[in-house]
Amino acid sequence: MFRELELKGYERLRNMLDPKNVDKAARMATNTAITRGKAEAARAIYARWNMKKSDINRATQALKATAGGRSAMITVKGRPMSLTYFGAKWYRGRSVTTRQRSSLRRRATGRSGVFVDILRGEQTTHKPHAFIAAMRSGHIGVFERIPGSKMRGKNKEQIIERKTITMASMFGQPEVMDPTLDRIQESLDNEFPRLIGVLFGDR
Repeated sequence: MFRELELKGYERLRNMLDPKNVDKAARMATNTAITRGKAEAARAIYARWNMKKSDINRATQALKATAGGRSAMITVKGRPMSLTYFGAKWYRGRSVTTRQRSSLRRRATGRSGVFVDILRGEQTTHKPHAFIAAMRSGHIGVFERIPGSKMRGKNKEQIIERKTITMASMFGQPEVMDPTLDRIQESLDNEFPRLIGVLFGDR
């Protein structure tokens, strides 16, 4: 998903002043804006989805403009996300397992299966037959056996991983995309003229 934002006055200033320094100001302003946009996107995602800020930051990246260019972008991971990134907890007797750890409580909670809150303030999702496990690759996820199914060549039920929305889909939601674009444009409008003043001495 691409959005082209306006760097106001760029062509006019390039015709009036040293083009190399105008390009430098444009590049610096663009990189500041994309960094601020990434932070705004992370804030908006965190406000709606029950994820840790550190996980959001790892799934998004600001690719900055390099010398001779003015293009920058925010990239996000496009694969469906494990429910463990949304605070999923697996209850079985006194044992409680999350993506980070397993612990034993003094008493059984009375809960059974996996509970997860994907959206903040929304209803908890309960998967009574699911469990949390680590794969050989090290990936940790929420898994569930499919009743009545069979693994190929084995007398066992098939197991599937339960995942949810992609980070790219989160980013594309209006409540994330709109404030992110607004923040980037606001930063461009402020930083570009400020940097022109710095590089050309406010003449």
